[in-house]
Amino acid sequence: MVGAVLAFGAGALIASVSFELAEKGVELAGPLPVAIGLALGAATFFTAGKAVERLDRHAAGATSGLPLALGALLDGIPEQAVLGIGLASGEGVSIALLAAVFVSKCRKRSLPRRT
Repeated sequence: MVGAVLAFGAGALIASVSFELAEKGVELAGPLPVAIGLALGAATFFTAGKAVERLDRHAAGATSGLPLALGALLDGIPEQAVLGIGLASGEGVSIALLAAVFVSKCRKRSLPRRT
């Protein structure tokens, strides 16, 4: 059940941010820069995930703060970019994006703590 809630929260946030950014990006710059940005973002998350797995295997949980900090940084960048760009341009942000960010933050708070 926890996995399903986590998957829903992550999927809602990814979909909302992706649609907000991709639509505006294609409108402003065209499809090629958007495709390059999506590929670079995916590569960054993949590489960071593999690095965290390697650290966790070698340190046996002693460096749990680093994966948490990296995850928070990478998770916050797209959310804050969409919110900041929307507010700075005077267009505001959609209710769908705000709901997705809210679900994502609630999901993170409800995670069981590791001991």
